Amino acid sequence: MLWADAVVFATPVYWFMASGKLKTFIDRLTALENMIYHVGRSLFDGKVAGVIAAGEEAGAANALSWLLLTLNMMGFHVPAWGSAYYHGRSDVLENEQATLDAYNVGVAAVRLVRALRGEPAGSEPWYRLDAKERVAELVKELRRVVEEERERARSRRPWLM
Repeated sequence: MLWADAVVFATPVYWFMASGKLKTFIDRLTALENMIYHVGRSLFDGKVAGVIAAGEEAGAANALSWLLLTLNMMGFHVPAWGSAYYHGRSDVLENEQATLDAYNVGVAAVRLVRALRGEPAGSEPWYRLDAKERVAELVKELRRVVEEERERARSRRPWLM
């Protein structure tokens, strides 16, 4: 993370909040944020963050608001359209709007990194409605990778599958 210009954090929603693993990870990042007391700045100062939450319960807004506030307090910049969520019981990859929103978190993060570097803004929008075809290709590739990982897991631990 120290060498990244942007980081996208994603979490499932468990009991109306981000997962415990993400919470613990964020807690551990406090050491890097607290460098403000040792070197005069947070090591996240000026980095860009995006956030994504998905789950079947209505806690995505809680998870995102906690995460956005915490990351901002650590020094991260969050762009417009820098957060996305999905609330539903079905496969999130089946939801065209949710996958387009998640894709656009990345688009917005890259745009903000470029803006912070002083690069010309260009005319492309921060939210790309024209990316539906590209997102569909990415979803197809992701499904292929997921199925490969499932098969690998089945061969290693069939009793768990």
